[in-house]
Amino acid sequence: MGRSVFVTALLLGSLASLSLAGCAASSAGCSGDGLDCLARLAGERSHVAAQVQERLQVDDLVNDRGDLKDRMTAFGPHREAVSVNIAGASGAGGTVLLILADQRYVDRESTITKLDQDAYKALGDVHACDELCERVRDKDVSGENLISAGLAKDAAGAPHGSVVDMRPADGVAGWLLAALFAALLALLALLVLLVRRSGTPRLATAAHPGPVPYPRTSAVSREPGRRTAPPGAATSRPGLPVAVPSGPMRTAIVRTELRPQGYVEIDHCLYRAAWADPDASPPAPGDPVDVVDGAGQGSDSLLAVRRGGAERRTP
Repeated sequence: MGRSVFVTALLLGSLASLSLAGCAASSAGCSGDGLDCLARLAGERSHVAAQVQERLQVDDLVNDRGDLKDRMTAFGPHREAVSVNIAGASGAGGTVLLILADQRYVDRESTITKLDQDAYKALGDVHACDELCERVRDKDVSGENLISAGLAKDAAGAPHGSVVDMRPADGVAGWLLAALFAALLALLALLVLLVRRSGTPRLATAAHPGPVPYPRTSAVSREPGRRTAPPGAATSRPGLPVAVPSGPMRTAIVRTELRPQGYVEIDHCLYRAAWADPDASPPAPGDPVDVVDGAGQGSDSLLAVRRGGAERRTP
């Protein structure tokens, strides 16, 4: 049982990690070095629809700002194959993509973020700074404003084929780390469950399935102040040995009160037992006792006495 749970935990953890990695690899998107990514995809396809749903910074387009001008120049031949759709706030990086793209689409309620100085200068150096570039040089502009000015088209008419999500450089990495952390937590929970199950005593019912049968009490046994001894036990005074059937004597740990019957633990298994010394107080849970099978008494439980307090007798 424990081994099967352990194997299941490992399989689930492995499958979770593989599925997360597969999702990250199969989703069409660019995260970090966005200009190079778009240029590569545009070279492989007839058309690429770049979609900006999160704020992009200029640093999300190039690994080194010093290479911004060179990356824009390399992107130039692919402008006609790229359309950009701004769905929310563009960020300065999203604005650069919109200016570089040949086909521009914006949501009417979107916000086109103003350019920073590095981006504005680089666009001018590659001769890509047009009317749209000048309009967002010093202030944010709404998508409605660009549509009205004829500088962009309504996003409702944007192409849907070969859509590429443009993501912030730390967005995918953060999501992937969080998902992997959740998978590891699930695996840890399964391993904890395995450890707890392996340490829980099992109830042994095959060897001792039923309750301890007691004979009918006699008139003598119902006298005030006198208790009935369980099968196989002899009446004795406190501190004196108790006569029990002959047989293997084992040490057990009391797990429930023996008043007069309860359960003791032997080798992580629970067994039904009866306290065999009516003149002594039953032990408390956790105390060690000696136990012997109640053979020859019609009993299917064990008889328990204090450690070293048994006197063997033949059945």
